[in-house]
Amino acid sequence: VFLGVLAHRVIRGVALMGILVVAVGILALSGFDTLFLRFHQLAFANDLWQLDPRRDYLVIIFPQGFWFDATMRVVASTVSGAVALTLASGGYLLWTRRAGKGVPC
Repeated sequence: VFLGVLAHRVIRGVALMGILVVAVGILALSGFDTLFLRFHQLAFANDLWQLDPRRDYLVIIFPQGFWFDATMRVVASTVSGAVALTLASGGYLLWTRRAGKGVPC
């Protein structure tokens, strides 16, 4: 019973994560600069995240393309993990249903 409940909750959690990823993606496509600014204003209590590309080595060593590529890798690994969890949970629920051990939600 525990595994069945866990499988249902995993699928619901992955669905919620998918909704959040789509929402953030839409916000990023409609106004990335605003999303970037709001995120940093919420995440940091100071203005040390505001870097000057002419003198701050973090921006010089890691240009914007690096951060885009890093973000895409995080998104890809998150989505592939979610797909793996969904397949495992869905497979378990399908297996228990076919075996006549249907699990309550």
